[in-house]
Amino acid sequence: MGLIDRLIGRVVGRLPSRRNAAVVRADDDGLVVTGGGRSVTYGWGRVTRVVAMQAEQLASNTHVLVFGLDGGESLLVPETDAGYRQTVALVARHLPGSLPAPVWQVQLMAAPTSRIEVFRRG
Repeated sequence: MGLIDRLIGRVVGRLPSRRNAAVVRADDDGLVVTGGGRSVTYGWGRVTRVVAMQAEQLASNTHVLVFGLDGGESLLVPETDAGYRQTVALVARHLPGSLPAPVWQVQLMAAPTSRIEVFRRG
């Protein structure tokens, strides 16, 4: 094994495991966070704000939805997650007055460094 391969192996070995990372998905009850052997649901009524943005990645940018909750917590749902499309659809259904997905997606592509406010309660 060459020097570069050994260095890459060391770096990768130090990266935190995503195996135990929490997963956020959406259903008609709200945002469901599963991880560490348990599951917590944050009802749609607890969502105070939704912001769409792009996260810079090594090879490309990824769209991310950031959900602000009434207790000050925030949840992130990147477009690479399996439930991203369902989450986008459920935002429109359960958060009246939210910006339609085609509108904020085009705005985000046109201005990738911006943060698009999709929804704000009150």
